[in-house]
Amino acid sequence: MKVFRYLLLFPIIILAQVTAGAQNQQNKITDDAPFQIELPGIIIQSIPADYTILANTDRLPSLTDTVLNIQVNGKNMDVYFQDHKGSFSQTFNKKTNLEVKADGHTMSNPISPIPLWMSILPPLIAILFALVFREVFSALFTGLLVGTTIIAYYQGSHFFIAIFQGIFMMVDTYLIKALYDLDHLSIIVFSMMIGAMVNLITRNGGMKGVVNILSRYATTARSGQFVTWLMGILIFFDDYANTLVVGNTMRPMTDRLKVSR
Repeated sequence: MKVFRYLLLFPIIILAQVTAGAQNQQNKITDDAPFQIELPGIIIQSIPADYTILANTDRLPSLTDTVLNIQVNGKNMDVYFQDHKGSFSQTFNKKTNLEVKADGHTMSNPISPIPLWMSILPPLIAILFALVFREVFSALFTGLLVGTTIIAYYQGSHFFIAIFQGIFMMVDTYLIKALYDLDHLSIIVFSMMIGAMVNLITRNGGMKGVVNILSRYATTARSGQFVTWLMGILIFFDDYANTLVVGNTMRPMTDRLKVSR
């Protein structure tokens, strides 16, 4: 049984190595190429995106701290190069090639923008899964997987390979980068501390005491919702604390009064 599990993991590991190798190859400037066009991670139809030109220091040593007139799909624009790197903004409405002419050299990259209407699919599927299966974590995971799979598919991968790439992207691209953000870490730590405090108060019987006091004033569904609203007004020092504290405190009472969560 263990051998079978390892055999299942083997193609996934190989796929991860191939994906990482392809990404590294995309970001590497070859000796023959005068410059490389670095594409953004997500390209959406009718939405402007920034594209970066990485000049080869051996082929184009003059492209540093200078303004160069380039052609992007036949359109002239001035780009400022600093440390052999310049950027420009471009909008695409359909699948096409991005052709850049700079300093007498031409490079092109295929562009496959994501249709704008697909941006509604991840949250819509997550909401539908939550309503059907009544489970939040699997619904959120499914919504994230749909989003990352769409991104990987429109980056040029086949559909089934894009599914596996979407799983890896959830971890190595979005989860890790989100944890690098100080604001995100502050929210996570604060929410964990508030959750721990609520759990401690619940186990000590404090929640039950609050519910017993409020139950005197909440005898119907309408009065129960009013008391819940009032608690939300009183506990105002933080929005996350408001949700965690009021939700956990009022849930037993609203369930007894048959108020929808």
